[in-house]
Amino acid sequence: MLDRETDLINIRVGVHDFVSARPLIYGLTRRQAREVELVYQKPGLLAESLRRGQLDAALVPSIEFLRGVGRYYLDGPALIARPSAGSLLLVAKGPAESVKRVAVCEFCRSPVAVARIVLAEKFGATPDLCVNKNMRGEWREQYDGVLLTGDRGLDYLAERPDPDDTVINLSELWDELTSLPLVLSLWVYNDKTLAGQITKIMVLSRNLGLRNLSRLSDGISFSSPHNGEMIYDYLTNCWSYQFDSEGLEGLRALEEYALRYDLIRHGRLSEVATR
Repeated sequence: MLDRETDLINIRVGVHDFVSARPLIYGLTRRQAREVELVYQKPGLLAESLRRGQLDAALVPSIEFLRGVGRYYLDGPALIARPSAGSLLLVAKGPAESVKRVAVCEFCRSPVAVARIVLAEKFGATPDLCVNKNMRGEWREQYDGVLLTGDRGLDYLAERPDPDDTVINLSELWDELTSLPLVLSLWVYNDKTLAGQITKIMVLSRNLGLRNLSRLSDGISFSSPHNGEMIYDYLTNCWSYQFDSEGLEGLRALEEYALRYDLIRHGRLSEVATR
C-alpha cells in the first residue's frame, strides 16, 4: 500500500523480540519508520512467513537463507555472535566428546546448525539434536546437554551455573575454527524494488539502537530479571550488528560447513546478490 505523504510503500517486517535483536529493531519499535508494520514471530517461523509471501522483509536465520529463503540479503544491519560467552552455549553433564543427546529449541535454526558443525569439527562428536518444546524445563533427566541461545544463555550465566556443568562456548569455538564472524541472522527480502526503502529503514533503526544502547538496556531491564548494566554488557560484549565483507566471509564459511554436513542442499551465495 502506498503512503501518499511519503511516496513509500507500507511494508510488513517480521522480527523476533529476543534481547539480542533489540538494537536492530529499536527504531522500528519507536515508530521511526511509520511505513512499517511489525510482525513478531520466532526466528524459524519468520523464514516460513517470508517464504509464503506473508512478509516483505524479515530477520531470518542465516542457515534458512542458505537453504533458499529470500532472494536478497541486506548489507549492514545483522545479528552476529561475538566469541564472548553468552551468545551461544552448550551446557552438558560431561565432556563434549561424551554428549549423545542434546535438547534444542525448534525455532533456533542457525544455532542448531552451528552446534552440529562445531561439535563435529572440534570434538568429533555427532550427538542427536532433539527438539524440546519446553526449553525452560529440567533437561538433565532426558538429555546429556542443552543448547542455550540468546536470552537463555544470558539467563543461565546470570543464575550462577551449576559447578558440575560443562559449559561449552560454541561462538568462541567457531572463532577458533574459522577466525570469522558467526552470522546468525540476516535481513532478507524478495522484492528488489523495495531494496532502497528496506535499507534506509533498517540502517536507521540499527543506528538509533546503538546510539541509545544505555537507554535501551535500562528499558529492557524493567521487564527482565537482569539490570540495565548487565544487559548493556551483554549486548556490547556478546553481539555485533554490522554485516560487512568479513561477515560475508563468515557466511561463506557457514555455507561450506553446512554443505559438508548435509545441512543445506547446495551453495547459493554465488547465485544471489545484495542490493
